[in-house]
Amino acid sequence: MKLISDNRFFSRKTLLPLGLIAVVSLVLVFLTIKLDELASNTTLKVVDNLFLFNYITVFIKTNILSSIIQIYPAVISLFITVIAIIIQLNSNKYSSKIVDFFIQDKTNQIILLLSIVASIYTIAIGGYLKDRALSNIVPVGVTLFLVISLLLISLPYFNYILNFFKPENVFFILQHGIIHYISLYKKYGDNKKSHAKLEKIKLEIVEYIDVIGDIILKSTTEFNRSLSTYGLRKIEEIYCFYIENKNELPETWFIPPDTIEKSNLDMNRKWFEVFLFKHFEIILIKSLNEFYDIGNHVGKSMRNIGYEAIDKGEVETNETGEIRTIMKMFNTSLKDSINKYDRRTTYNLLYHYSLFAERILERDLDSFLIPYFEHLKYYAMLAYHNQVAFIVDTICFDMKNLIQKAFHKDSPYFENYLYNFLKLSEMFYKEGGFNMNMMKTKSVLAAFFIFHEREDVARIIFNSLKKNMQDQMQTVFFELYREHEEEFFEFTDRFVNFNFVQKELKDSILKLQSWFDEPEEI
Repeated sequence: MKLISDNRFFSRKTLLPLGLIAVVSLVLVFLTIKLDELASNTTLKVVDNLFLFNYITVFIKTNILSSIIQIYPAVISLFITVIAIIIQLNSNKYSSKIVDFFIQDKTNQIILLLSIVASIYTIAIGGYLKDRALSNIVPVGVTLFLVISLLLISLPYFNYILNFFKPENVFFILQHGIIHYISLYKKYGDNKKSHAKLEKIKLEIVEYIDVIGDIILKSTTEFNRSLSTYGLRKIEEIYCFYIENKNELPETWFIPPDTIEKSNLDMNRKWFEVFLFKHFEIILIKSLNEFYDIGNHVGKSMRNIGYEAIDKGEVETNETGEIRTIMKMFNTSLKDSINKYDRRTTYNLLYHYSLFAERILERDLDSFLIPYFEHLKYYAMLAYHNQVAFIVDTICFDMKNLIQKAFHKDSPYFENYLYNFLKLSEMFYKEGGFNMNMMKTKSVLAAFFIFHEREDVARIIFNSLKKNMQDQMQTVFFELYREHEEEFFEFTDRFVNFNFVQKELKDSILKLQSWFDEPEEI
C-alpha cells in the first residue's frame, strides 16, 4: 500500500494497472486465436453433434453475437460510470480519501480489471470472427463466458459496493489502517535506515485520524447522531489501542511529525494523545448548545479511555501519566462548555468526570483526586461568574459523593477532599454569593458524618454553615425535609435528585439543626 499519493498521470500508480490490462487483454486474444486455429484443424465429426456448436452457430447466423460485441463495451462504460457516481457521492459524504480506499480494495481491483479486459476483448476479437462456425467456437465461447459471468456478478457487486461505503465499514478501514501503521512503526521503528518511511507512516496516521475527525464533524453539523457517535467510539478504540502499545514504541515515535506544531509536547511525549483529543474538542465545540448527545458521548469516550489507562497500569505520578492527561482533557472540555453557557453538556461532562474519579478511588490512586477537587473548585467559580448556577450545584453534589466514598474507603486524603469542598463555599461567601443547593449538600454531608458517628467532622461542616449562612439555614432544613423522591421530577441524564436525603439520615438532619440552637460559647 502506497503511503503518499502520487497525482501524476504517468506514474507507477497509473501505468502499472494500464499495462496489466493491456497485457492480460492481448494474452487472452492471442490464446483464443491459437485455440481456435487448433479447433479448426480438428476433423472429429463428434463436434457436429455438440450442443455448444449448434448454440454458437445460431448466435452467429442471427447476428446476436455481433450485437453483443457492439453493445457490451457501452454497457461496461455505463457500469463504470455508475460506480464512479457512487464513489463521488460517498466522497462528498465522507472524505476524498475514500477514493483511495476504494481503489486499493482487492475485490474492486479484480472486478474493474475483468470488466475492462472483457470489453477490450470483445472489440478486438470481433474482427477475427468468420463465417464458418467451427473455426469460431473458441472466441465465441470465451466472449459468451465473459459477458454472462460479468452480468451474473454485477448485482452482487453493486451490493458489495453499497456495503463498502457503509459508515461502519469506512470507519473500520480507517481504524484498521491506523492500527496497522502503529504496529508497523512498533516493528521497524528502531531501524535507522527506515527513517524516511517511518516519518511517512506517522504522516499517514495523522491523515487517517483527520479523515475520521472530518467525517464526525460533518455528521455532527448535519445532526447525524448514529454516524457521529460511531466515529467517536472509533477514536476511543484507537486511543485505547495506543495505550496498550505505547510502551513498546521506539523513541523516534515520540517526536511529533512535521504537520504537528512542536512545543513542549515532544518533551512530554504526548503529541499523539493531544492530537486525538483536539479532534474530541473540535467536535465538542461544534456540538455545544446544538447537539447535546455529542457532548455526552465525548465525555463517555474520555471516561472509557481513562478506565483503560487505569486498567493497564498507566498511572505515573508525574505529568506524563495517562491519568493526568485524561484529567486535562476533562478540564479543557469543561472550560469550553462553561464558557459557551452549555449547561447540559457541562452537566454530562461532570458526570463522566465523576465516574472516572470514582474508578481512580477504587484503584487506590487517591492522590490523583487532590487536583480533581481543586479543579472542580475552579470550574465551580467559573460557572458562577458565567451565571451558570446549576453547574455549581452539580459540582457540589459530585464532591459530596466522592467525599462519602473516600470516607467509607478510609482514604488518607479524605480530609484534603473535605477541605477543598468547604473552601468552595467560603469562596462563594466572600464574593457575596448564596447558593441554597450548596447549603443543602453541605447539610446532608454533615448529617452523613453524624450518622456514621464522626461528629468531629460534622462539626467542621457545621461551623462552616454557621459562619457563612446561619440566617438561611431554616429554609435549607425545610427544603431538605420535604424531599421524599430519590429520582428527580424531570427526565435528566443522571435520573437523581441532588437534594434527596436517605431515610436513615433524617434523624441526623434533626440533630444538625439542633446545633444551631446551641448558645454561643463565650
